[in-house]
Amino acid sequence: MKLGTIVAAVFLLMFLGAITLGIVVYFSFGSGIRARETALQQPVNYHPAAMALAQMCQTCQAHPQWFTDRTLVPAWMPPEVLRLNPNYARIDGSYASVEFGGGFYHFGYSLTRAPTGDRPGFTAWAMALEREEKPGLILETVSIPNGDVLTEKVFVDRAFVHFELRTGDNGMQMSSDASDAAQRFQFALLHHELERFKQSVRKFAAQNAHNWRDVLLVHVMDSAKDQPGAAAKLNAWAASINDFSAWLLAAYAFDAAGDSNAAASTVMSACRFPADDPAWLFTNARFRGLAMCRKLYSAGKYDACTTLSRRVLDYSDSQSYLSLELSWFPDACSRAKRGSAPELLRANDGTLFDPFDGIDLKVLRESK
Repeated sequence: MKLGTIVAAVFLLMFLGAITLGIVVYFSFGSGIRARETALQQPVNYHPAAMALAQMCQTCQAHPQWFTDRTLVPAWMPPEVLRLNPNYARIDGSYASVEFGGGFYHFGYSLTRAPTGDRPGFTAWAMALEREEKPGLILETVSIPNGDVLTEKVFVDRAFVHFELRTGDNGMQMSSDASDAAQRFQFALLHHELERFKQSVRKFAAQNAHNWRDVLLVHVMDSAKDQPGAAAKLNAWAASINDFSAWLLAAYAFDAAGDSNAAASTVMSACRFPADDPAWLFTNARFRGLAMCRKLYSAGKYDACTTLSRRVLDYSDSQSYLSLELSWFPDACSRAKRGSAPELLRANDGTLFDPFDGIDLKVLRESK
């Protein structure tokens, strides 16, 4: 058999295999969606959700300032909805939307004012199943008393219960600017519950070493009153994990508490290990390293800055990502030590890693 024929046969088999795999994935995906759509049409699922969403809509009418959270699934969503594991949920005074699925196909519940069914003292709400390229399917109409709204205490309690379920023991908090810690802070600030937020921070930090944002926040809260004790606890936490990322994050906490010397020393501890992206973090090692390099450079900690920039540049999984920004530091630090510090290079993408994004540390430290 000629070589060309063999190659053509191999490519044909690969092509047919890809088509077969695509068909299997398509039907598996489709059967999963159909099963979930069927489940959403069961009264045991849609009726409790309809009643809870109607109450939330009326609560939004009475207290619209409570509904400013624009995360995909806010923690204050009713448990009757959260137990269905939606991908997106939104409440307004006149409607509610709960989405499942995603990508090429969306489906879920919508709750709107029913065109008929109101009676004195009650408001009627229509619950429907919405699906792409299909007409909405009305599941039921529910009526609830006009005054049926949540108290602020119940609203807040419900959110903190879900925050705990979402963070709890698994340590896998959302990263970047959508962290649970930032959501909890903003929610607590809105409802004058900063003490409860601080309690949650301490609880989550103690539950799991990988609840790292809470660990860092505990240090920021404690360092003003007991700097040596707070430093000892933070160092013990980093040592318990003992990798590049834990020590680097600890350096951010020292920096946030105003201790640039400790931050530089802790960076040197981090650089004893190869740069890494552990499973309990969702950001790239170079992304986390660049912001600290900039802090160290600005604080005049040139040795630590040079060491960190070289360590994260050695991280081969990143290829050329941020290599221009990071490779600038060694020469700049060398020149700065000779008395001619160049102006700090601007970050190309305009964004920098900030473990405290969305959290006002000054407000947190000053609150009693």
